[in-house]
Amino acid sequence: MARGKLRSDETEVLAASAPGQVASFDWDGCAATLEIASRDNLAQIERFLVLMARHERKRPSKSDDSIIRVLAKDGGALVRTGAWQAWATDQDQLIYYVLEALGQAFVEAFGGTVFHGAAIDLGDGAVVLQGPASSGKTSLLYRAWRQGLSVISDDRVTIDGLCHTVQPFPRCLKLRCASEEDLAPLLEGIAPSHRIKTTIGTEPRIIFARSLPGFVGYGDTRPIKALIQMERTSGPTRLEPIAPSAALEIAQRNIATSDFSPSAVVRLIKQQADRNRLFRLAVGPNQTDAALDLLRAI
Repeated sequence: MARGKLRSDETEVLAASAPGQVASFDWDGCAATLEIASRDNLAQIERFLVLMARHERKRPSKSDDSIIRVLAKDGGALVRTGAWQAWATDQDQLIYYVLEALGQAFVEAFGGTVFHGAAIDLGDGAVVLQGPASSGKTSLLYRAWRQGLSVISDDRVTIDGLCHTVQPFPRCLKLRCASEEDLAPLLEGIAPSHRIKTTIGTEPRIIFARSLPGFVGYGDTRPIKALIQMERTSGPTRLEPIAPSAALEIAQRNIATSDFSPSAVVRLIKQQADRNRLFRLAVGPNQTDAALDLLRAI
């Protein structure tokens, strides 16, 4: 995603773009506004997030940095907010970037704490997964989903003020792939209307719509069963306890909101430490299923 001032060709797009329809999305008291010309694109975004847009009569002020604008020309589109901009060369890239922008708008508007992480419903409670990029969180979510478990959230999760439950955040399940050859098995049985396949940089990506079966609905909460720090390893897959001090440091690194309560994060770690529910999950090569089996056994 490009940042900073617009290039001359992007300025031309801004000048040439016809006014689009204005739609507001609401989630948990947070609002995000999207200006987009295509009704089909808007319907696709609604389907992927499972959020219905409210159509606004008035076009937003150009000075409002919270607005997401899609400005189209010559087969491409500029997706622009007050903080960043990205050029989409096809429709799937366009939807990808708009979903990213909406997710960030909700993070900035949310009054509580949002964590960079993921959460799966194991049936008797949720495991909350944290860890750096490419540590395997989404791959584990995908395998759990394919095996009939419910996905609470990918990439972002929110936890209630008492730190007892986790709830979904409006982000879709998004997979990175090593190559185009890896895509076909992942898409098996998924209708084209409910998934996006695109390339960001040189990396193939897939996004699955939250309207597919197996995603926990907004407003539904799940009790937290355990907090898991994920990492990759070249050795065998293993699940082991982690010290509360290390878990607290990890949680603080994974907070996505700038306005959060440090005491709430401490409370979250203490509650799980008192129940011996703080773990590190090291996932070996091609051992995602084995990692999921370890989580089921907690």
